[in-house]
Amino acid sequence: MSRIPYPTLTPEQVEQHAKARINLSHMMFHMPQKIRDGFSIAGKAMLFESEYDAKLRELIILRVGYLSKCAYEEFQHRAYGKQCGLSDAQIEAALTATIGAPLTEREQAILNFADDVILNVHPSDSSLAAAQKYLSHSELFETLWIIGNYMFLARVIETAGIEIDADGAIVSNPDKN
Repeated sequence: MSRIPYPTLTPEQVEQHAKARINLSHMMFHMPQKIRDGFSIAGKAMLFESEYDAKLRELIILRVGYLSKCAYEEFQHRAYGKQCGLSDAQIEAALTATIGAPLTEREQAILNFADDVILNVHPSDSSLAAAQKYLSHSELFETLWIIGNYMFLARVIETAGIEIDADGAIVSNPDKN
């Protein structure tokens, strides 16, 4: 049971919620509509319209979920990761204390950078340099956006006590269905 009750939806909100019937989407109706709409646009752009490496994005999100102790985020993004082509071994590697094989050097460097950002806020010069070896400035900033976005969501999920969805994960763009 959630720690914060799910909002009662208006008929218009029920219709909106039908596009992405997950518990997180339902709980977000507590947010003012303009903020919720903006957040939704940004999230959909990150997941479905960005040129960022989808496998890397999912590894980062899984890492944020792991470090944030957010089972809901891990559950949802295991499914997204599989859809993007991650193997079970790669997914599990992002969900362990020590980052290593079967992840590539690139993936390990970027996940170590993510750890540094998540745990220390101000990443070390060495972890930043290691990430910059593999990422353009634009990709580096998108990496920071992914980390921050999913840190925010993990905190919302854990504070509200949002339960893992009984119907499973949503792994496609709800607006395209």
